[in-house]
Amino acid sequence: MSDLLQALDWDELVGRLGSAEELEASARKAGALLRKRQVGGAVDLLRLCFAYVLGRFSLRTLAAWADQRALASMSDVAMLKRLKASADWVGCLVSELLAERCPEAFAGVHSDLRLMAVDATVVAPPGPKRAYWMVHTVFDLSRLTLCSVEVTDRHEAERLSRGVKAGELRIADRAPRQGGRSG
Repeated sequence: MSDLLQALDWDELVGRLGSAEELEASARKAGALLRKRQVGGAVDLLRLCFAYVLGRFSLRTLAAWADQRALASMSDVAMLKRLKASADWVGCLVSELLAERCPEAFAGVHSDLRLMAVDATVVAPPGPKRAYWMVHTVFDLSRLTLCSVEVTDRHEAERLSRGVKAGELRIADRAPRQGGRSG
């Protein structure tokens, strides 16, 4: 088990995020905790999310770990569904902490403005290095979701305008020249 996971003080963590009741309300609002059949509550669900990421458990090991600690009793498949349903909620918690810790980063930014990270990477098959594809992605940093994935041949350049929508602020690294390789 990860040393980071062992070192976490759960009471302090919950205190930083508000209270158990506030976590419960935010988890319900985000759709992460609609029913408590297998998980005791939002604090336990958050602990499962941290354990999965920091503990580097497989889903089967996470399910056994959670059952052993009386946090949750479910199969690895049910655990996967719970973790997936919790992604938006955890993203909201992270966004709230960032806004609280770095208010200057959000000063003057309208709440309906979405911060998007745009990037492309090269996928090269074995053989001649002239043949490769570009994988273009757009990631919503405010919602922590992947919005767009597009695979093109090597002739399609990386660009900020790919799949742009109103209300977005886009950031990217310096794109290579057309036909060049990116990292």
